[in-house]
Amino acid sequence: MKHYHCPVNGWDCPYYTDDPQPCMCTLEDPFHDCDDFASMWDEDDDYTDYD
Repeated sequence: MKHYHCPVNGWDCPYYTDDPQPCMCTLEDPFHDCDDFASMWDEDDDYTDYD
């Protein structure tokens, strides 16, 4: 399942989920909408998980 991989594991984040895949970010544009996410990735990184 293609999804944005969240390396932050923010359990208190309403956009973080382990269902149906672990470490999913459900924001449509997490790099620009989440400071924690952007602090872990560079803008040219491919943060999409295709597994």
